[in-house]
Amino acid sequence: DNSLDSAAPAEPTEVAKLYQAAYRWLRAELDALTKEAQTSPPNIIRHRCSFWIHSPTLKEFQLPANRSKIPEKELADWDKLWLDVESLSAAATLKAKK
Repeated sequence: DNSLDSAAPAEPTEVAKLYQAAYRWLRAELDALTKEAQTSPPNIIRHRCSFWIHSPTLKEFQLPANRSKIPEKELADWDKLWLDVESLSAAATLKAKK
């Protein structure tokens, strides 16, 4: 099973900690990719963003059942993360067309 539920501990506080760690890791990765976009070919950035957008594992973080495990005060950060991925992908697409 490849879902987040298959390995998640039963304790809600542990699940919240795992989501916080995942968010920090993903945000750091996206920040690095955003910086890389300044000097890398846009097709590479689009490809990497496409992975984020279409990855079944990362989509798990966006499912309503899994979002309910994220503390409400952190949902806006998660929403911004996914919006930033979409924005970076769109910017790379525009840059590739120039």
